[in-house]
Amino acid sequence: MWGQAPLPVNSFYGVEVHETSVPPLFIRMAEGWASLPDDLRSRVEGAEGRHGFEGSYPNRGGDQDVVDAVFPMSRFTVKPVANPHPRTGEVGLYVSAQATLEVLDMEPEAGDALLEELFVHLYDDERVLSHDWHTHDLVVWDNQAVQHARSTVALDGPIRSLRKCTSELVLEPDEQISMPAFSKVDDT
Repeated sequence: MWGQAPLPVNSFYGVEVHETSVPPLFIRMAEGWASLPDDLRSRVEGAEGRHGFEGSYPNRGGDQDVVDAVFPMSRFTVKPVANPHPRTGEVGLYVSAQATLEVLDMEPEAGDALLEELFVHLYDDERVLSHDWHTHDLVVWDNQAVQHARSTVALDGPIRSLRKCTSELVLEPDEQISMPAFSKVDDT
């Protein structure tokens, strides 16, 4: 979400996946916007969010087992909370628990409270599509219309070997990033 031109298409291929592997979760942002209650919609119409990371993505869930990617620099972009899709024009609720840092022109506490309301709405169970993996499954999605996530994958859990394939990612020179370091990983 931090790039000026986000990755348009993303996919995963299940090279080897054992049953009960952690499923990917998908949220259609246009459905999030279309189903937004009027009172909440009126509070975010015209609002802009700052999306990206400041050194690392925020671990809003507070999960102590999550390994965080820590980058030597910060990257972000500003986009409308009601963001039209670049090809279809369909408006999507453009906020992400992983990548939205703040709502601009709001006091931090009020902005965080508003984001939390938007996250509760957007990630409501009735809007989440879950895919049960099988070996050789191919899942492809419009990365500018859909958010994807997954729960924590246990190191000693079922085998889940996926291959990621994406469309070309075009980054401006100032958007280039270095390889991250990882928290909770001993490099020695």
